[in-house]
Amino acid sequence: MVGIFQAKPIYLIEINFFIKVLISLFLIYRFNNYRTQKIVFTELDRKVVYSAGTYILLISFIDISEYYLQMVRSYITPHTLPVINYIKEKMKKYNIPIISLEHYSSKSLQYNITTV
Repeated sequence: MVGIFQAKPIYLIEINFFIKVLISLFLIYRFNNYRTQKIVFTELDRKVVYSAGTYILLISFIDISEYYLQMVRSYITPHTLPVINYIKEKMKKYNIPIISLEHYSSKSLQYNITTV
C-alpha cells in the first residue's frame, strides 16, 4: 500500500474523486426533493447511506493525515539530511558499505509533497 501512495498518488486522487462522485450522484438521485412518489427508506438505502458516510469520513481523515504527514516531513527533512550526510561521510572514511538511502533523500520527499 505504501508503494502506491509514493509511486502514483494521482491515481488514488482520481479513484477517490470518482467514488465520491458516484456516491453523491446516487444519493442525490435517490433522495431528491423533487420526486413525485413518497421516499421509502429501505434496508438497501440504510446500508448505502451508512457505507457512504463511513467511506467519506475515513477518506477525509486519510486526506488530512496525509497533509499533516507531508508537513512534518517537510519540517524534519532539512534537519535530518545533514545528519544522514555526516553518517555517509564517516562510513566512506572507514570503508563501511553504505546501504541505499534514496528513499530518504530530499528529492523523493519533495516529489511526494508536490504530487499529493
